[in-house]
Amino acid sequence: MTMPAPIEVLVVDKERQRDVHRGTTYLAELELVRKDGFEGEIQLEMTAKQDRQRMGTRGGILTVPPDQNRAWYPCFLPEWLPMDLTRRIIVHGVVAVPDPKGNVRYLTKPGNARITMIMEGALLKLSTENSDVVTPIGEIQEIAVNVARSPKLPLPVKVELVVPEEAKAFISATPMLIEPNKTSGVLQIFSKIDEQLRGQWNLTVRATALQDGEWPVISETEIRIEYVSVP
Repeated sequence: MTMPAPIEVLVVDKERQRDVHRGTTYLAELELVRKDGFEGEIQLEMTAKQDRQRMGTRGGILTVPPDQNRAWYPCFLPEWLPMDLTRRIIVHGVVAVPDPKGNVRYLTKPGNARITMIMEGALLKLSTENSDVVTPIGEIQEIAVNVARSPKLPLPVKVELVVPEEAKAFISATPMLIEPNKTSGVLQIFSKIDEQLRGQWNLTVRATALQDGEWPVISETEIRIEYVSVP
């Protein structure tokens, strides 16, 4: 049997194109309508289908409690997105409803419109002064980092190293904080003496500021470290 979802997911100002800075998190306002006596929680998630308009935009699963009929769905837009195309995503509502036999079914309802966003320039930009390094295994490397902030982002920035899973046992770095009145710092990268580390590793340095203490603004850059055997 076919069971319709007892909800509606309505995009507020659905005809509007929203200006969103690259590398930031946009909160899309949604109105939720419960029907047929449904009073349970609603899970909101982005449609899994890829298309040209989505192109790297991502969002998690947001659970809306039974007593709420409005939500703000967080959409993160990477800093590398081109500015000549709009971004469009669809958010689905998912609810758990028992069928006539008492079996729980998960029913989905797409939003009544796409959430449309126009890309603006980034608020945060990370760069490194030495991005190509050759070093003996076990030696500490210091990577000078610089952050450029928009006046709209007077926030501390956390800088950290993103290490591939296969290298986490050998490479590490303590995250550093660059205060709002600073624009640079030094990230120390440590490595264990182990011949498995020998060779070239492409690593990501990530800078993150949190708007309203919660929503990430992210900039990333790549570095290359080649580890050579200790003489």
